[in-house]
Amino acid sequence: MAKLTFQSGPLAGQNIDLPNGPYVIGRHDDCDLAIAEPSVSQRHAQIEPKAGQWLLVDLDSANGTLVQIST
Repeated sequence: MAKLTFQSGPLAGQNIDLPNGPYVIGRHDDCDLAIAEPSVSQRHAQIEPKAGQWLLVDLDSANGTLVQIST
């Protein structure tokens, strides 16, 4: 099962299991994963399964999205 690990911010050090998807990440309460952080846009990014892998799509966020891959 895939995991989303937060490296910084209010969720730093937390791991979130991703059993299926897609997941919308953002500051708005209707997001699948809401993060109350000023640097996070209302609808910041989406994570979705695609062809046996996970795809992260920035949803035109103001501050961009940083991805670090670990195996």
